[in-house]
Amino acid sequence: MLRLVAFENLINFKDRQCLEFKEGVNFLVGANSTGKSSILELIRRCHSVNLSSSVTNLLDDSKTGYVISRYEGLSDVFGKKDTVKTDRAILCYLQDRDASLISIYKCICFESNASGELHIAASLYERNDDSPEKMIRRFSLQNINDDSIGNFIDVYFPKEKDSNQTEQNERNHEKQDEGDFGIGSLFEHGTQENKRIELDFLTKIKEVLEQSGRIDENETSEILLEKLQSSFAHVFPVRSIGPLQWINGNNVREIDASKNYKNVHKRAEILWDLLPPEEPQRELLPRNWLLWITSLWSILSNLVTRNSSLEYENVDENEHSLFKRVTYPLEYVFVKDAKKEQIKAFYKNDPGSSQRQFQMVKTPEGIIEAKQATLILSHKKFKTICYEDIDRGMHTQMIENMNTFLLKSMKGKTVILLPTIHHLLTAGL
Repeated sequence: MLRLVAFENLINFKDRQCLEFKEGVNFLVGANSTGKSSILELIRRCHSVNLSSSVTNLLDDSKTGYVISRYEGLSDVFGKKDTVKTDRAILCYLQDRDASLISIYKCICFESNASGELHIAASLYERNDDSPEKMIRRFSLQNINDDSIGNFIDVYFPKEKDSNQTEQNERNHEKQDEGDFGIGSLFEHGTQENKRIELDFLTKIKEVLEQSGRIDENETSEILLEKLQSSFAHVFPVRSIGPLQWINGNNVREIDASKNYKNVHKRAEILWDLLPPEEPQRELLPRNWLLWITSLWSILSNLVTRNSSLEYENVDENEHSLFKRVTYPLEYVFVKDAKKEQIKAFYKNDPGSSQRQFQMVKTPEGIIEAKQATLILSHKKFKTICYEDIDRGMHTQMIENMNTFLLKSMKGKTVILLPTIHHLLTAGL
């Protein structure tokens, strides 16, 4: 779970900022263009370069920009067969610019559960404004004796304290965390002294990278990064003019209608990845083997349709009942049809009929958002979830239901939400 992020001189953050997150739901609330989405972008930057297709802008090109994130409670992320296991890890991101050349330094620090040894692995990437990242150097170190590294580890991997000190710290945090929204507290984590410690550490890592002149095959750090990525989810809107259209536009003409319908299905990536495949009708099994084989083929073809087709197996079995509670009194069912490359939506509230099928393009936006939210938040592997505009199309009752039945039940996860602020206030969250 993500517990802390510190950053400076990136996007519109001039001075060092530090945010601490609690287990459960944390809200980021603010007006437009105040940097809420930017914070989640910076959290993502610490992970693999594959999770980002662009580069974050430095506020001041003459200075270094950096992000440091700390993760705890990682033991649940690893399986019995994993050779690397740790409870805590620190991910670092450092960015410099020299004219059009952008240098990106990434670093991961962790303590092995088995040996207690400290591992540090770092990579240097370079790119121009119009080219993708290219790895230049990579190195790995163990049990390093250096003051700048030691001071940093003392801050971010603090030693276990005696029980009296721990109880006092917990009381201090309880006082600090009081508030109606459960928002992680913004605080100065050691102020200028800790900023110096952070920059000394990052400068040391940068120096070692620039002097190493080699690329090491560092399987240990890659395994850990892969595990962290599998436990991390970031849901964000595509910034554009939005879903609104008008009757004078080309999109509503009949010749383009079928393309619009197909595009909606293609864009429903969360539903494609996390919905289970359509199951064969049980009553047909003993009577019509041809239909059963056709349904079975639909399931098998669904397994190869998308790269992450098995992700649905990690969604909690109670997800659908949570979805029904969030959308109550409305009741919808979503089904993935791989053969027709469609997501089917069925409305079950029509009097006199069992259910009515909707095209995805005709399904209420709030209902789709609710289904995506319950699938993401019910996923067993996701321990850190960053979720933007979770309630954009939901009405007040659905937001209240989501808070009552879903958000308050988040355990063993750090969930960071960027809600639509007028919905937040209306629902009294």
